[in-house]
Formats: sequence, structure tokens, C-alpha cells
Amino acid sequence: MTTSSSEFAICQIAFRHRFDLLFELIGLTMYTRIYLFLALIVALYAGSALADGHTADYIVLDIEDGDTLLLEIEGQSVRAQLLGIDAPEDADNPKFRLDLKNTEMDAEQLKQLGMAATLHLKSLIAIGESVTMQGALREKDRYGRIPVIIDNMAGRTLSEAMVQDGYAIALPPTEQDYAYGRRLDRLERFSRKSSNGLWGSHPDTFRNWYDRTR
Repeated sequence: MTTSSSEFAICQIAFRHRFDLLFELIGLTMYTRIYLFLALIVALYAGSALADGHTADYIVLDIEDGDTLLLEIEGQSVRAQLLGIDAPEDADNPKFRLDLKNTEMDAEQLKQLGMAATLHLKSLIAIGESVTMQGALREKDRYGRIPVIIDNMAGRTLSEAMVQDGYAIALPPTEQDYAYGRRLDRLERFSRKSSNGLWGSHPDTFRNWYDRTR
């Protein structure tokens, strides 16, 4: 959710009228009024930006699959999806069944890909570890996950690592995250050319999954 320029202007006018009246009642000078008014506007803008997206450290509660983590956020367990990537599923769920339908693969073949992806993510991050997360907590994908960028304690970005190492693919970039999506695309091309991860160990099944799920 992003505050538009017109909404922000309306907020400015409302704040000015209300606080001009208050300042007159308490006898503040014009220069003091202007200073306090500008300070309030900055605070309002900062609050809006924080609601849209921020960076903070959180604890990993679980690793669900190759692109999904459970994080502790404000005392609650929240499903976080690694922004811009997709990894094969390792368990029966709506996404797994959709991939089965699209790829016409054997369920065990698909689970093998998913288990390899999950194991690789577990090699990059550990349960109980603190991670740095960037993203908008209010946004969720169709599976109820918040799409975010997560860095592990070594400073490696998990979305990029999973694609570069060959255990996930880049999703088509969105307008909002176009530059980051293009970066993931470049890492994917490098991974495929180098036969990294599943591109090398399961080339036929991973390519089939890739072609049918794009």
C-alpha cells in the first residue's frame, strides 16, 4: 500500500489547519509554527514509508521449502516468501498439485527436486538464526506469504543464492521490482550455463519443471 501524492497533500492541509489553530491558542510565533509543522510532515511521511517497507532482523522459526521460511515477527509466526524466485515443492500442497498438473511429472520426481531445493536452503540458513529482512509486511501473495528479501548472517541474499546455486528459478520481474528481477534473471542464466545445482544433477526433470511452471 503506497500513499499517493494527492493523499499526502490532503494530509498536509488537514494538519496545517488543525495545528495553526492550536498554535494560536498557545501563542507560538510564526517561525516556531513553521518549524513544528515541517517536523510533523516529516514524521507523517516516515510513518507511511515504514508501513510500506522496512529493514529489520528476525528469527527463523522453520524452513518450509526452497523458497519459504517461517519468521517470528512481533511475536507471531509469519510465512515469508523469498522475493522474485520459485523453487520446486517437496510436499503435497496446492502449489505442488498445480506443478504436477502443469508438468505431468511423476510425484516422486517432483518431490526429489523439492527436497534438494529445501536442503540447499537449509545449508544457507539455520532454524533459530537471525536474518535481515527487507519488505512490506502488509503485502501477501496468493499463498498467504509476504514476499521479502532476506540476507543470512554471512550477508548472502537468499533469493540470489538459491538461483545462482541452481535450486530455484527467477520469476518474471514485476514493475515494482523490475531491477531486482533482472538481476535474478542474470543469475539464472549464469546458473544454467554452469550447470549448477539441479541444472546439473537433474537436468531433464528440472528443465521440464522450469518450462512448464514459467
